Amino acid sequence: MEQERLTRRQADVYRFIRDFAAANRYLPSQRQIADGLGMCPTTARGHVCELVRKGFLGMHHHETRGMWLAVELTDEQLPKPTGRRPPVELTCPGCGARVKADPQSREGFQRLARAFQNEHAACSAAAEGE
Repeated sequence: MEQERLTRRQADVYRFIRDFAAANRYLPSQRQIADGLGMCPTTARGHVCELVRKGFLGMHHHETRGMWLAVELTDEQLPKPTGRRPPVELTCPGCGARVKADPQSREGFQRLARAFQNEHAACSAAAEGE
């Protein structure tokens, strides 16, 4: 039986897990996968579940970090990376408020950044005056 193919995003998740394990000598948590790839934890969990279903990862459910690489793949065997960039965190120097912005859409990112700057202009100015 032939193994199902990975989507590009699933390949990104697999590549992240493999590289993280090589660098740290343990596998990442699903939260670390989500943070590392700029996705929400639910999306990361969905991709991990698909990798398990397709046979690329093994999983001991109900165990912390209970997954393992069931198949060792090289970059040449995986689809090309999506090239997605992780979200950028904007922080107000005055009040410390934070918001994550998705840099994938340039117009959307700029709109959010301008709105955040306008919303926090007063507290930023107060922080500079101190």
